[in-house]
Amino acid sequence: MWGKIHADYQPNPCPSYIACNPLSHNNPPPAIQAAAKCKSHIISATIFRWVTNHSFDANYSNHFRQGADNPTLCPCADPTHPQFTLSHPYQLYWHTKEHVLFHCPCYAQARQIHLRGLTSLHVIFHSEEDMTRLCTFATATNCSLLCPLHNLAPQPDPP
Repeated sequence: MWGKIHADYQPNPCPSYIACNPLSHNNPPPAIQAAAKCKSHIISATIFRWVTNHSFDANYSNHFRQGADNPTLCPCADPTHPQFTLSHPYQLYWHTKEHVLFHCPCYAQARQIHLRGLTSLHVIFHSEEDMTRLCTFATATNCSLLCPLHNLAPQPDPP
């Protein structure tokens, strides 16, 4: 069976295809190996969410939860947030995994420590070492992508 799957398999550059390649010598792909070794249920579950694009970010909320009034702006866009950058006071950032992992000023220091030189999930998903660095980053920062964002303003009670 695996021989036929390998013969028919066409590589795809999407993160889900990179992270979910067929088994090679009975070993899962690097992304899956790193997620399994991180020994944290929330981190490994989040890695699978990132792989399948079903994570707690603006892209998912805008696509699947339209009208739910989920917060979709990154906390770094809040002028009262300690990491708010005065050089871009009117620039608002969507809370996407790409923004949070590679551009958000809230995680700049941790990104330098854990993700230095890594610029995309496409690259990270190919390597167990890079995936381990991503898991370490998510653990060390308690990354805002690990759970849904909270509304900043109190919402009225439902009827």
